[in-house]
Amino acid sequence: MDDHFDLGDPLNGGNLNLDSIHKGNLGAEFFSIWVEPTLYKDHYARRTLELIDSVKQQVAKHPDQIVFTTSPEGIEAAHRQHKFAALMGIEGGHSIENSIPLLRQYYALGVRYMTLTWSNTLDWADSSGDIDNTSIPHTKEGLTEFGKDVVYEMNRLGMMVDISHVADRTFYRTLVITRAPVIASHSSARALCDAPRNMTDDMLRAVANSGGPSSKGGVVQVNFFSGFISQAYKDAQKAQKPEVDKAVADAKAKAKADGKEFTYSDEEKIQRSYMDRIPRPLCPC
Repeated sequence: MDDHFDLGDPLNGGNLNLDSIHKGNLGAEFFSIWVEPTLYKDHYARRTLELIDSVKQQVAKHPDQIVFTTSPEGIEAAHRQHKFAALMGIEGGHSIENSIPLLRQYYALGVRYMTLTWSNTLDWADSSGDIDNTSIPHTKEGLTEFGKDVVYEMNRLGMMVDISHVADRTFYRTLVITRAPVIASHSSARALCDAPRNMTDDMLRAVANSGGPSSKGGVVQVNFFSGFISQAYKDAQKAQKPEVDKAVADAKAKAKADGKEFTYSDEEKIQRSYMDRIPRPLCPC
């Protein structure tokens, strides 16, 4: 959205366009509606709605190739039409701004999953990203009473509960109360790489058994980012962090002094320039 990128444009170093969708035989994708919590503080809902609109604008621009859908049946119908099925999920419960009515409106707009937290702890749910930061208030049991209401309402609506990013105690509290299977949209195995977002063997088994005795269980999708599958890469990235943080802070200060907006795309380019210095892990096969 910030770069005014159209899926019909050449990729030019990006992650996805219509050409790569066709070449990769990609049938459907959940577009992640993610609001960077620092850059967009105090207007999470506005940014969320703008991102939702940006997905729908791509569908409107390419109706011959893309179909917006919210269900498995819709994906199958798109497949029969030889079209790409676009779905949406929200990454980070800060997007609802502590409002159940806002959650319902996101569902009405087509959102079909929500990651309870991103890397930032909320008033009602703890994140694995800052769980060891003692300066940040955390919940007693992983979810407050409001947090439980969020899970119950998602169950009622039919919005999948995503537990990637949450703290361990939030994970277990969610699995105790949820009335439907949960998903981990992008978590890998902690036994292979000790990243807090990754899942222990016990957590993997718990997801597989989530949703009650009549459930087929939940789903864990693997995150292929190097920092979640290679301990050596993760350690190198951690060592870089002070230098990366300084480079980002300096760029923000310069943008402010120049009267320019500093976007997440700007921050990502800086982060990527440092990540590119770390050798990628090789496939052991």
